Amino acid sequence: MGRVRMSAVVLAIVVIGSLMSCSFGTHFLPAIRGMQRLVGINEDFDYAVGAAAGGSHAYVLDLRQDGMLPVIKAVDLSVPATPTVVGTVALPSAGSASANCTLALEGSHLYVAAGDLFIIDVTNPADPVILGSYSSIEPCKEIALDVDSGIAVLSPGFQLVDVSNPGSIVALGSLSDLGDDAGWGLAIDGDMVFAVDAGNICVVDISDPTNPTKVNGEGFSATNAYADVSFPEPNTLIAVGPLQGLDILDTTNPTSLSVISHLDGDYYWVDDSPWGTVFRGIPVEVKRLCVGFVDLFDLEHPRTTGNYSVPSALGGLAWALAVAGGYVVVPYFDLGIAVFSR
Repeated sequence: MGRVRMSAVVLAIVVIGSLMSCSFGTHFLPAIRGMQRLVGINEDFDYAVGAAAGGSHAYVLDLRQDGMLPVIKAVDLSVPATPTVVGTVALPSAGSASANCTLALEGSHLYVAAGDLFIIDVTNPADPVILGSYSSIEPCKEIALDVDSGIAVLSPGFQLVDVSNPGSIVALGSLSDLGDDAGWGLAIDGDMVFAVDAGNICVVDISDPTNPTKVNGEGFSATNAYADVSFPEPNTLIAVGPLQGLDILDTTNPTSLSVISHLDGDYYWVDDSPWGTVFRGIPVEVKRLCVGFVDLFDLEHPRTTGNYSVPSALGGLAWALAVAGGYVVVPYFDLGIAVFSR
């Protein structure tokens, strides 16, 4: 059967069931019916571009109009048919914030890479509080976190910072020999950071965070360029690209990555979720977001189990995706956010 993720048995079933392609018998059908549908919309956003979610709340970056400060909006999903903004906090120094941004939620802390880095306490979603901020070497768009060590990696610019004290974020080391577009895709596994650099995957040793060191030369290259990376489990990297498709890579030896398996497709981003791996692709012909799921039970034989298509009523283009419980939250730029059931 090949390399099998025993911990993924439940995830694989949930993924398959959620996408109406279950082959485990008719007793699953009642749970499948009614899934994969749009359940709620909130249009109270100027430009919704980034999202993170946990529990019954999502947190969305709204870029705003007319020179107003970008705002993080906390959205209550307890009644998914009517997602409701319950709290806001402005980002005071995010003048360089753009649609290219990343939000990450760890416990009660929300990390926002939007020009500057912001750490926000969302213990009370009705009253989010900025605990600290940091101006990176270059306006940051992406963040990868190692919460155990309190280290965050910011890119572009590939800068390591100590975020263990959110009120006093401290610069550590940086790496200047990666390309200007390095780090749009970032993932951490132990002491190694995997960063997309000019379509290749560069591996950086951060065991000494004051002196990060690249360990695999010019990086691991594919036939076509990679765009994003993610770890569903240690030593197993998911790498995607709009022309390359989806590769599962063995990272046991960081200096020499190897391909375990491959899926064809137009994939732009990849996220982990309680349902398995979520990929977001924008087919060139359609120019609309496609949200799909990949069954990773057998790493040597991954398979696509289904897709969400962007509802034609929404039009526009989605910029991010966040998973909260049984729902997917998608920001649709000037059209607000949409909530889908799984």
